[in-house]
Amino acid sequence: DKTGTLTKAEFEVSDFFIKESISLDEIYSLALISNHQISVAVAKFLKQKGARKIELKNTNLSVAKGVEAEISGKKFYAGSKRFLVENGISFDEAEENVSFFVGLNGELVAKFYLKDSVKPEAKTLIDELKSAGMKVCILSGDVQKVVKNVADELGVSEFRAEMLPET
Repeated sequence: DKTGTLTKAEFEVSDFFIKESISLDEIYSLALISNHQISVAVAKFLKQKGARKIELKNTNLSVAKGVEAEISGKKFYAGSKRFLVENGISFDEAEENVSFFVGLNGELVAKFYLKDSVKPEAKTLIDELKSAGMKVCILSGDVQKVVKNVADELGVSEFRAEMLPET
């Protein structure tokens, strides 16, 4: 696994966009539904910007995918690109970074890009495993580009991206 094993799992928002009609409170409350590291990082970022928790109805968590909830009668979806697409949100946004997306009424209304860094001891660990004759492969739920960058940095040639816990 990559996040938390090879990387620090201390995500920070590096860039974001929120449509004017969407409040920080709405996205903050959606992010609080999940305890996934990405949701937690987005919630922390929004709280620092002054966001407050508001009432949500009909919440649903899809593990490792995203969340959905109603806010003031509007149905929001938040999480991965795959999750939003599965729920009728269409957008052309490339998912090349660790991302958190928010959709409403079939439209992307917010996006957050996050960064993480490789643990200093990860390269030494990988080299020791290889020296012991072990085959090393990185398995991750992150997008292809993010996993490839970590694999390249650590000298790992085999990796799998966009995996779900059940696969």
